[in-house]
Amino acid sequence: MNKLTRNLKSAIVYSFTALFAYIFDRVYALFSHGVSSGDMSSMWIFLLCSGTVFYMILALIYIETERRPNNFSYNVYNSGTVVYTVGMLIQGILEIAGTSSGFILYYRIAGISFIVIGFTLIVQDIIYNTTR
Repeated sequence: MNKLTRNLKSAIVYSFTALFAYIFDRVYALFSHGVSSGDMSSMWIFLLCSGTVFYMILALIYIETERRPNNFSYNVYNSGTVVYTVGMLIQGILEIAGTSSGFILYYRIAGISFIVIGFTLIVQDIIYNTTR
């Protein structure tokens, strides 16, 4: 697979996932008579920014520099995005149910940590590695 196509494929997958999250939130709000959560409502924005926009920028960087990070860096970044998104979803479900839980904080800390580590690895790979 072409290195540019991988970034564009990831951007498309994230945009469809963000679209699904947006539709899910709107349909849930419709059937629950307007009951919604801030975390569930903003989940699609997080997916759009952390996934689609990020991978489009990486595709542009690849076009200019011909440098691409290794798959481990992508996997760490994607894991962080998924963990944080799941934390947002669970927090939204718990808010709607009228309860709260302390373990959501751990989802957010783990998600942000993986995102920062993955982003750092990606930037490091782009700066210091040559085309493979």
